[in-house]
Amino acid sequence: MRRYHFEDYKKLSDYIVENAQNGFYTVTVLFYDDALALLRELIRYKDVNIEALDIKPVEYDGYDKEYYVSLADDMVASVEPAYVGDRYLNAEADLTLIVGDASSAIIKNLPANKCREIYIGNADDETEDYNYVPDCSNNNNNFDRLFENAELLKDKDDKIIGIQMDVESLFKYLLNLLNTFFHSID
Repeated sequence: MRRYHFEDYKKLSDYIVENAQNGFYTVTVLFYDDALALLRELIRYKDVNIEALDIKPVEYDGYDKEYYVSLADDMVASVEPAYVGDRYLNAEADLTLIVGDASSAIIKNLPANKCREIYIGNADDETEDYNYVPDCSNNNNNFDRLFENAELLKDKDDKIIGIQMDVESLFKYLLNLLNTFFHSID
């Protein structure tokens, strides 16, 4: 399985969005904190729409396994638990990105040519056999983003429990959305 290294979640989201724009359905397998961090980056894209979010802190119901963060080629994103009942759900997609410490049970039925192990963060000795994924964002994707000034809320154990944002950013986003809508019907 090929291995990719991303400097941060923004670089990972740029890569996933670019793949979706090129017609590829991508599933990224991450644990709770990483899934929230990726989701925070994905929702900054104007074209990304959220279809379903089924993610909650481990304290809520004890679920401590992986999540599937999906982005389809129609730019619809979703998050769901990877493990349901007594088994892992199928994560097959055009491209499946799997964080290195995820369960091997997820990949056992997936074609190796469609899977990539990923590492997110600063490079170190452990990542020397990972391929660096260059910045694939382009200037065409720059726009006022809803969560530009958002802040992650964390509990005493440094677990992400929500997102806080100012009302002005929300209203700017909604105004921009309405302007786009009304201009599209002219």
